[in-house]
Amino acid sequence: MKIKAIIKKYASLLCALLVAFMGLLMATPVCVQADEANAGSNVLEDLELADNFDKTAYPTNEKDYSLNVIQIAESKSGELLIYVYQPSGTARGIVASSINLSTSIEGDSPSSYKNYDLALLNSEGVFYKYRVQGLKLKEDVLRFYSITAIYRPFDKTIDNGLYDDNTLEEMAYAVGQLWTATTYEGTSIYAVRNLELIEIEQKHVGFIRYYDGGIFFPKNTDSHYVAFSTSYKIDDLLEVEMQYDKQTYSQINTINALTGKTTVSRSSIGGIESKAITLTKYQIYEGGGDGIFGEKYEYNRIQRMDDFCGKEELSAETKSVLSDKQWVLRFAETDFTQRHLQTTQFTQQIALEYTEVTGVVIFRLEYEYDGEIYNLGVVDNISRGDNVTDGEIPDIGGTLLGGSASWNGASLKDIVQDIFNLPKVAQPQPWYERVLRIIVIAIIAVALVGVLVLLVRLVIWICRSGKRREEREYSRAYWRRRRK
Repeated sequence: MKIKAIIKKYASLLCALLVAFMGLLMATPVCVQADEANAGSNVLEDLELADNFDKTAYPTNEKDYSLNVIQIAESKSGELLIYVYQPSGTARGIVASSINLSTSIEGDSPSSYKNYDLALLNSEGVFYKYRVQGLKLKEDVLRFYSITAIYRPFDKTIDNGLYDDNTLEEMAYAVGQLWTATTYEGTSIYAVRNLELIEIEQKHVGFIRYYDGGIFFPKNTDSHYVAFSTSYKIDDLLEVEMQYDKQTYSQINTINALTGKTTVSRSSIGGIESKAITLTKYQIYEGGGDGIFGEKYEYNRIQRMDDFCGKEELSAETKSVLSDKQWVLRFAETDFTQRHLQTTQFTQQIALEYTEVTGVVIFRLEYEYDGEIYNLGVVDNISRGDNVTDGEIPDIGGTLLGGSASWNGASLKDIVQDIFNLPKVAQPQPWYERVLRIIVIAIIAVALVGVLVLLVRLVIWICRSGKRREEREYSRAYWRRRRK
């Protein structure tokens, strides 16, 4: 035991010297006493424990709404604390909401990022102290904390919104810091150096609805994607780390035929599930084709924009939005079902069950450029799309049904789609496939009518056969009585 204690002591000393040396080379280390940093201590008192902390270096600016990470600390109760300089102070009541952080490191390239919620502990002036929620500290002698971005909620009064159907949820501020921590004789020593980051310049979150097959109980799949661009030159995108949230809902739409208004009643199924995933260029998704008239489809998880637009039938609005994007990540698939509950003279009820995807954020990109492999953290706003498919609705029987005909503001084609629960599909469908599908449905309908006619004739024949049998028996009985 003594030998292990000696080894541990000298290992800690060596790590402390290493961390201090890293700090001298790359940045000035800031020290916080491990027995002083805790959730209840004052933010300014913690920061002033460092000899090199200068309060005057952090001025107040009420129009600067940025978040700036200036220090981290591991508390004695096993919490990771984040110290943030917010120039606007209390002028707008801005509070950081979350942070992108990784505690793993592969050589010089961080990996395994996750978005963690932040809890405000206390503040004083422009200095704010937060706790990282749900993070379990490691017990390694050397601990790493790679931070790419910190977030605050979107505020429409100070932030620029999006020009498409997306919604910004949280605004990102670049951090780009790799912190190294070790503890020696009760004192935590931290060293920090800067990390190169990639910033997402354009981004669009959406989905495409595929028809998996079925007539009376059709099946659909929503394929969720995020499209984006950066200022960096990328020859080949190899791997991506990202995260999203999903929530399943049950919804009933009641349509009033007289007023044309729709009343929506929605309730959640289960809780919100957060998914941190890694996509690679070699991953392929295959789906569909397991129902009547269903079509199989497949795609790569990582696609170039040209490939994506060339294979999918997109709406004109979507094509316009995607015109300045470079890459597409096909990151999730969810089920969509729709069925009619009841239809009366004046109302119609449609039941939907679907999954809503929110909180989409990209953490890291591994890519190739000019023969070299790069692995960089990403600065990306957290956003979401709407609940409308980005695919072009096919003209199912448009020529036969007459797209110009309408009733109560709805085209005849839309009415027929609602009656037969026809899907809004994004998969390309040539005209001859649509005509063939209509012919097959007509043949099935004729066959069903033929079977029904045969059943009716069979019943009539059975009834007539029974009647004739009774007549014959009566006739025989009559002649037997006559002969007697």
